[in-house]
Amino acid sequence: MKRQVWLTTLLGILAVGCGDDVASADTDTDGGSTSTGEDPTTMTTSSTTTGADSTSTTDVDPDTTQGSDTEDSDTEDSDSEDSDTEDSDSDDTNAGEPADFVITIENISDQGPVPTPFSPGVWVEQDATVQPIYTLNAPASESLELLAEDGDASMLAADIEGIGAGILQSGVFDTPVGGDAAAPIMPGESYEISFTAQPESRLGLASMMVASNDVIWATGPAGISLFAANGTPIDREITGDLNLFDAGTEANQPPAGGAYQPPPGAVGPEESGVISMRDESTRHIVAARRLLDISAEYVFNDDETAIEGVMFTFTNISAETGGFVTALSPISWALHDDTVSLITPGGAAADLPGLEALAEDGDGTELATTLDGVAAVDQNGSEGDAPIAPGESVSFMLTPEPGSDILSFATMVVMSNDAVIALEPQGVPMLDVNDEGDVVYRNPDTIAEDLRNLMEVWDVGTEANETPGAGPNIAPNQDFPNTGDADEDATIRYYFDNTNDLADPGSFAMVEIVNDGDDGAGNFDFLVSVTNVSGGTPFQGAITPVAWGVHDGTFNMFEMGMAASPGLESLAEDGEAGVLDQEMMDAGISLHGVEGMAPEFPGGDFTFAITATADDSFFNFATMVVPSNDTFLAFGSTGIDLFGGGMTPLSDEDLATAIADALGIYDAGTEQNQAAARGRDMAGPGLQAGPDTGANEGNGNVRIVTPGASGSLANEPVWEYPRLDQMIRVTVSPVR
Repeated sequence: MKRQVWLTTLLGILAVGCGDDVASADTDTDGGSTSTGEDPTTMTTSSTTTGADSTSTTDVDPDTTQGSDTEDSDTEDSDSEDSDTEDSDSDDTNAGEPADFVITIENISDQGPVPTPFSPGVWVEQDATVQPIYTLNAPASESLELLAEDGDASMLAADIEGIGAGILQSGVFDTPVGGDAAAPIMPGESYEISFTAQPESRLGLASMMVASNDVIWATGPAGISLFAANGTPIDREITGDLNLFDAGTEANQPPAGGAYQPPPGAVGPEESGVISMRDESTRHIVAARRLLDISAEYVFNDDETAIEGVMFTFTNISAETGGFVTALSPISWALHDDTVSLITPGGAAADLPGLEALAEDGDGTELATTLDGVAAVDQNGSEGDAPIAPGESVSFMLTPEPGSDILSFATMVVMSNDAVIALEPQGVPMLDVNDEGDVVYRNPDTIAEDLRNLMEVWDVGTEANETPGAGPNIAPNQDFPNTGDADEDATIRYYFDNTNDLADPGSFAMVEIVNDGDDGAGNFDFLVSVTNVSGGTPFQGAITPVAWGVHDGTFNMFEMGMAASPGLESLAEDGEAGVLDQEMMDAGISLHGVEGMAPEFPGGDFTFAITATADDSFFNFATMVVPSNDTFLAFGSTGIDLFGGGMTPLSDEDLATAIADALGIYDAGTEQNQAAARGRDMAGPGLQAGPDTGANEGNGNVRIVTPGASGSLANEPVWEYPRLDQMIRVTVSPVR
């Protein structure tokens, strides 16, 4: 699909800087902070105020708690129009009459981990009988594909207009407020839509998240209510009724980290799984919510008349979610007032002595000493005697004091150079003041939800990044603490590294072919060496036994943009070369083979002899890159012509040039790529439990990808996108 012209203008800018009716969903969406669906009550602490009755209970004031302890508007039934009734601030003077509305769409993505433009989009006033934008769990239309991949809403708008029945009116929003031409909205910008809606009508919206391959934000398939049950027009923010959806048309890459994403973005492989160049970040780390889970519960005194504190449990879930498996360091925590932050975006780790040691080596000792000397820190500690392995947990109780009840924590992502999971600077309060003026504990489920929602993976800027899980200076691989190169960017920032350490195949494996003479009858011998040269590079790995063949130029080991053969799949996913060798035999290739019995690590090589003639002069090979899901090296689909089209072999110098031009690293398209070098289903030491264990590349259907309510993970096997309320704000306002 041809990329749109406006996308090319974003390159420099980016370098700097389902709602209430989704299918039959009965769960909350996560457009904003969510709750457990219970009206939280908390026991007052016995030390709160003189004379306080320690046995009394009181509701937490929802307007004074961070992360909203109130029920979501969709809690009772996300498909019910009644959910809009309580949210309407309108009087019923014009109930049952048409109403004028202004829809405001604000880009607030600079407040979250992935700043992104949002494309022009479509809007539609509809009834509940149609699903004009998309159908959940079904293939996307051609016009939706154009919007989801390229941000072009024109074809979808035309298709919606042509539906007829059920469509009251529709259009395109494409000009930013204050602008004079169609353009995407950048962070801080907005679109506005004005129209008159009929009673009982519904609103449909959709636009592309540009920092993606094919993700849109949208209302549910049948739109959302514009009028409350009593007929009054709604007046509220509707971000919580929206979701992110994967259109299922292009293979996903890390958000804001893929070569096939705009701008300008090459056309990526289809999500159904086809062979393509391996061209995405090798340094991605999945979202914090896929690495760490947090739960909390009250701890009562012996007679259960007062709350003594909150018991927290931090669990390493990286193996369960599988996108990036890593140990976590012991949990360093602090209770403090609102003047303290463990993480200061744009600041330096040196400003908080001990943060560097925690981030690079998992050692929180110095950080604890530093926090002991900060007057505004009431309590701090470190939980866990050793790294927290995947599947393990640590639990500890905290008893906050009024005025020093804000909780912050940090833990190292052990399979990294200097990445930590930590909260946004503001931390999470554990206490609140109720309507009677008593200091009370917040609902522990809500505290835990706030912790999950506010934790991010941070790069503290003290050590140069390498491929997580494979770099020579990440904590498990380094010989001594603090041994990596300094980071060129010394600022604390969201972890976001889209470097592809496999962009140069020659930095991972070196291939040499030397003419070893002829027998006088036109048969020429060559000596082939495939050497692992990844030692000391940011991506240290292994190469598997080599499948190779010599042929007449009519055999293709694979076809770009086509599905891999079973033999190539077996080699690319599991390093098993035998099936591909059999396929070459079945294709009539007389000279073929498998070289090696086990993987070769840095410095090792596979060396073998081949024979070629002017008639059979093409040579190709394939070897798997380990660790990976389905990445392999080859000389393209056909291989290289050792004779260059002539009757005699190329010179050694010309052979070296041909090798450099042809050597490539490819994605077989048979298994969903996971993050960096530590995906659960990757072939590699300590990773997949057996061959062929990973998820397929994609299912080709439109599906929800926004993280769900109450800590549930998104419906996406690897990449997790930011919560929608970290990227966009959409409000519906009647014009009075």
